Amino acid sequence: MIVLTNDTIKEIQSDIRRSDEPDNVGTEKAKRFLQTDWESFKKNPAYPIILEYKDSVFTPELPDGLLMERDIEHRIDVKDPNIAIPHAAPTFCVRKPVGWRIVHDYRYLNSNTIRQSVPMTRKEDVFDSMAGAYYLSCMDLMSAYYQVRMKMDHVKYTAFQASSDLYEYLVLPMGFSNAPATMHRLTSSLFKGLPHTRSFYDDIYMFTKSKYINEHLRALRDVLEILKNNKLYVKLSKCVFYAEEIPCLGDFIGRNGVRIDPDKVQTIRDWPVPRTQEQLHSFLGLTGYVQRFCEQYAELTVPLFTLVKKKNQRNSKITFNTMQLQNFKELKHRLSETPVLHLPDFTQQLHLRTDASQYAVGGVLFQVVDGAERPIAYSSRKMKSVELKYPTQQQEPLAIVNALAAFRIYCLDRPVMVETDHKSLEGIFQQKMANRRLARWYDILAEYQPVFAYLPGAKNGIADALSRRPDLKPETKDFHNLRVPSFNETSYV
Repeated sequence: MIVLTNDTIKEIQSDIRRSDEPDNVGTEKAKRFLQTDWESFKKNPAYPIILEYKDSVFTPELPDGLLMERDIEHRIDVKDPNIAIPHAAPTFCVRKPVGWRIVHDYRYLNSNTIRQSVPMTRKEDVFDSMAGAYYLSCMDLMSAYYQVRMKMDHVKYTAFQASSDLYEYLVLPMGFSNAPATMHRLTSSLFKGLPHTRSFYDDIYMFTKSKYINEHLRALRDVLEILKNNKLYVKLSKCVFYAEEIPCLGDFIGRNGVRIDPDKVQTIRDWPVPRTQEQLHSFLGLTGYVQRFCEQYAELTVPLFTLVKKKNQRNSKITFNTMQLQNFKELKHRLSETPVLHLPDFTQQLHLRTDASQYAVGGVLFQVVDGAERPIAYSSRKMKSVELKYPTQQQEPLAIVNALAAFRIYCLDRPVMVETDHKSLEGIFQQKMANRRLARWYDILAEYQPVFAYLPGAKNGIADALSRRPDLKPETKDFHNLRVPSFNETSYV
């Protein structure tokens, strides 16, 4: 068995990747990392503290030798121990923003591995925990998987071939199906007792609401001490300390809320008009990732998706009609000028405004802060073929039910002011007889605490609704006599 050290890994990378392929250091993300070193932190108030951990946490590379023993190791539980598992996984290299990553093809092993059931942290939960933060910091574990030991009896499953030699890992390699679960268990167990810290796999976030610097520095020291005691190492070039805003899980989060990574905004802004299905598919894939920032996303993209329906014709030419070209430009504009999403304050009233168009439903969840409406998230989707046949008066409750489901983590267990048109819903929510569809919606609404604030005469569209004055109070004279009947109270036919 050959023990993999950092030098050995570099040799393997050199053997596997083509010699004529340059290191990938030209991207903006790579430049951002390369420009971060000890010199750049000297004026940062956190510098004296991080300097104390220069040799114990912020090492330039992972130290050679076997890692310290921890309670959490990676294990591979195969479904059938009698199945012959090949001990020479194919190996290749993929580019990173800086350098290369070794990747092994463990698909056969993964298909015969028992999946671990571990509750994972949601991205939205990380964001919401930072609501009200005044100072923020973030750190990234260096080659995080290589800092997790393999269970010794399971090392045999890690074997792979590179050049003329066979290797086995004593640490966790990339490519195992349960690797994210193991990493999550490790970091969440280490930092679960710290109120100002959240982890997301190998990313660690610190945030404090106080304007006093010492409180944030104490939170930072608490995390660094845990890393030091557990011999875990951090990549300094990916750290941000004592900031008003930090990169977080693909977006940027700060005192004012969440916004799209500026690199993504620039990519969208510069995107040329697609000429093939593949080009349009790539554009829609990128915008889909940030659709929660975009008002009426589904309504804008439905006409565009009609151009990419044909399979196996990715290189076929496409031609935009007038409406499709207009929607493409409007989508770029909205995402380029996107608002900062507000982080919810659950001590204040939540508002929900919905919209049903001819072929899409959407909604916006927002709060009123200092007299201004602050969007928390947008949601929209294309109507299913059967939903397109619903009468107009039933598409409105469909939009409400869909929006409540999309924002479930925010709306459950607390009153939500649902702003909608009075006439379109009054008859539906008052009737005693309902078909199965309406009965199902009643049952869903019963999970929530909707407070229907009717705006008679207002246009029922998100764009028009957002232009209304935030201090325009809805008429609620009929509200106290109106409630959503439960499933058991409703007869259906």
